[in-house]
Amino acid sequence: MSDFIAEALEKFDEIIIYSRLPESCYQKVNNPKLEIRELTVFKEGKITWALRKWKEIAHLQKYKSFLWDE
Repeated sequence: MSDFIAEALEKFDEIIIYSRLPESCYQKVNNPKLEIRELTVFKEGKITWALRKWKEIAHLQKYKSFLWDE
């Protein structure tokens, strides 16, 4: 981990980290001022996935010339 958590612990009274990683990933950080909350896994539906991909492809098409400029 970066020094972000150590610096934040010095500057703030309480820190809450919302993470999709399991709480066991943060074992090195054991501080009463720090709380880690695991988020549930988001299951994306087919329609949501298709719309997200559509937006992604549109974005890539819009900036396609940027990829080939040198």
